[in-house]
Amino acid sequence: MPDIIWEIPLTITSDEGPYTINGPKEALHYLENNLPVDCGPLCEAAKVACTAALQPGEEIEESRGAFVRAAIEAENPVLAP
Repeated sequence: MPDIIWEIPLTITSDEGPYTINGPKEALHYLENNLPVDCGPLCEAAKVACTAALQPGEEIEESRGAFVRAAIEAENPVLAP
């Protein structure tokens, strides 16, 4: 199965530098590994949206918006290319 990617990737700036996220799988990995465990309600909603977007036939762009909101909630600046 090919990777599911967003129409427009996102770049997150963090202490480690910029990190480009291309789709819901990478977003979910970032949410689970780079944000605090108790990251907040928008983060939890983004995890659900990204997980759902990995299922066949699901809307993937909704996961992008959810990820942006979670990153803002966690005070990680998001830059769209």
